[in-house]
Amino acid sequence: NGFVDWLVEEGIRRPGQALLPTTDELAWLFARHARVLSRWFRLDVPPAAVIYRLLNKVRLAEACARVGLETPATRLYESDAQVSRLARTLQYPVVVKPQTQVLLSPHQKGRVVDGPQALLPAVHDFLRSTRQARALLDFDPGVARPMLQAYLPPAAGVYSLTGFIDRSGDVFVTRACRKVFQRPRLLGVGLCFEAAEVDPSIAARVRALCREVGYHGVFEAELLEGGADPVLIDFNPRFYGQVALDVARGLDQPRLAWLQAVGDEPGLRAAAAQMQAPPPGAPDAWCDRVHLELFLASIRVVGASGVDAAKWRRWLVAHRASVADPLIDPGDWAPAAVVALTSLALSVRHPRSTWRQA
Repeated sequence: NGFVDWLVEEGIRRPGQALLPTTDELAWLFARHARVLSRWFRLDVPPAAVIYRLLNKVRLAEACARVGLETPATRLYESDAQVSRLARTLQYPVVVKPQTQVLLSPHQKGRVVDGPQALLPAVHDFLRSTRQARALLDFDPGVARPMLQAYLPPAAGVYSLTGFIDRSGDVFVTRACRKVFQRPRLLGVGLCFEAAEVDPSIAARVRALCREVGYHGVFEAELLEGGADPVLIDFNPRFYGQVALDVARGLDQPRLAWLQAVGDEPGLRAAAAQMQAPPPGAPDAWCDRVHLELFLASIRVVGASGVDAAKWRRWLVAHRASVADPLIDPGDWAPAAVVALTSLALSVRHPRSTWRQA
């Protein structure tokens, strides 16, 4: 409530700005408080129930099943007795993870469990060390129960379909890339991506998913490849980390989101028509170089194995002429410096977390 009050005060001082979500929390909060916020801001969000259906992985799986998208096998925690029974029948590894990242403290992807003896302790650790904010518990009282989900190692990588869909569902523009490195390595945030071709079959099913739940706006759908059919593991109804790669490849999502927020439908359709294909010579990779360098440095400090730092330095060299970077700009080093110093400070304040990630 304090954050929403602050937003309203900002809107009163400077009315007419656009609100565009960059995190799960903001996507849900903007939708939840759309009636108040729309008095002062340019705001174009689906209803809160639509956003939550995409951000809660249990509800997302139900929607995916209706449009032919595979999702990992998932069970919800009900009791210790239930987990003890399931422990003997599940295929491992298994991930103990939250239903949603919305208003979760602290933010975390989950815990990978390698065998039945470790499953119940991992559930207890999750319940003991995380909590969901009261605002979300009031909205969904069962959200605090963790999921027990099959962990599917990406045999061929994580395929990311990104794009924009308008209210009618007729305007649908996409790009694709593959996540090739993430931090932490098992369940983490992408640090390196490579451009990929849009798979028409995946794009059609993601479009059907948006129509099924009533979503419009910017999106990212993450799918695991390597099996008979790609498996959707995440849908982000918001801006995402590697958006600069899409902008550099001709998909100016901020512009499309603004045009929809201000109600310029002819302008939106005209702009989208010009963005259907990447321009010649567009970048073919994206790298968060600041966090990549810090992560590789942390691996050296703790003496961790399993990551070939030289491999990723060779990757950087191979893509140096056509890589998009969200922070490093030779004309303005301030953003990169601030993020690097902030990340270093967090590593010093939370050494155990840094150790676990490395």
